[in-house]
Amino acid sequence: MLAVNAILVSPAAAQELELIGSARTTHQTASLTFRLSPGQSRLSEIRVRSGSLALHLEAVEIVFADGSLQRALVQESLGPGHQSRPIGIRNRQAVREIHISKRPGMRPGETVIQILGRPAR
Repeated sequence: MLAVNAILVSPAAAQELELIGSARTTHQTASLTFRLSPGQSRLSEIRVRSGSLALHLEAVEIVFADGSLQRALVQESLGPGHQSRPIGIRNRQAVREIHISKRPGMRPGETVIQILGRPAR
């Protein structure tokens, strides 16, 4: 498992998606963990965006600040540069971590996977 720290990018508008975090990974990596800073933890939805390689997203696990979990079985194939369907965040609770499970790819190489989020209002 690869753990990464999230970065903060100011939104252009309140309802636009923000870049919550990004991680460079290889086609062999099966899971990634994104840790959110308190300033970006209240989200109404998230999406996963693939980089230069296609990605088969299997599941997303959201860990809330209080330790509770929300799991989503996604089973979605994303072409290079494409976004997943939105994954709604229950009760707009503060998010501590986002775990991404993906199927290792057949095409060798490195790519960047991004987490996009819509701030809760």
